[in-house]
Amino acid sequence: MTSKKIKIKRDKYFRARDSCTRILKIRCAKCNKILFLYQKDGRPGGWLKRCYLNRIISQKEINPSANLKCCKVIGIPYKYKDGRIALKLVRGNFKRSYGDPVLK
Repeated sequence: MTSKKIKIKRDKYFRARDSCTRILKIRCAKCNKILFLYQKDGRPGGWLKRCYLNRIISQKEINPSANLKCCKVIGIPYKYKDGRIALKLVRGNFKRSYGDPVLK
């Protein structure tokens, strides 16, 4: 990923979670390739169980199941109860790394 300024999505989901967000790099656990950057709202901590598609900031190719040829499927697309499309992540098939928190 190139170093460019990232535009944070500030909507009702962002405001409902203390207006705090972090940018995560989601990588394949096997080959360590960066799959996409993700905006996680709320205070840090806990498991990353799903990635909402409207929170994916950067990715090179559109691949809803986020499957690499050399690796396992990291997520399965589904519709969350609030109507947003998300990837249900499979633990152990991906890695995440946090950047600095972005406050308000």
